[in-house]
Amino acid sequence: MNAKEILNQYRFKAKKAEEAREEYDKFMTRATKMTAAFTETTSRTNMTTDKVGDNAAALADLKKTWENLWIEAERERLRIVDSINQIEEPYRTILMARYIQEKNFEEISVELKYSYAWTTHLHGEALQKFEEWIKAKEENQHD
Repeated sequence: MNAKEILNQYRFKAKKAEEAREEYDKFMTRATKMTAAFTETTSRTNMTTDKVGDNAAALADLKKTWENLWIEAERERLRIVDSINQIEEPYRTILMARYIQEKNFEEISVELKYSYAWTTHLHGEALQKFEEWIKAKEENQHD
C-alpha cells in the first residue's frame, strides 16, 4: 500500500462504523414503533412475542457489529496518528488535518496561512516523507 492508501484506512473504517451506527439507529426506530404497535394490540400471541424477541436479538447483533467496527476504526486512527507524529512539521499538521480531521485543502491553507497551491505541494511532500518513514519502519522490523 502507498502512503495515501494507508492514511485513508481510518476514513474507510470510520465510514463503515458510521454506516453500521445508522443502520442500528434505523432498526431501533422501526423496532420501537413495532413494539409500541404490538403492545397496543389486545391479543397477545406467541407470534407477537417471537417477533419482538427476534427484533431484540437483531438489534443486539447490529449494536455489537457497530461497536466492533467503531473499535477497529479507533485503533486504526490511533495507529495512524502515532505514525503521522513521527513526521516533522509542517508535514505532520497537513497529514493530520487531511486524514484525521478530514479537512479539505482550502481549510488547511487558511489554517496554515499558505496558498492553496503551496499546501497541495507540501501535501505531496508529506506523503513522500510518510512513505519513507513507513518503509524505514518496515525495514527495521525485518532486521
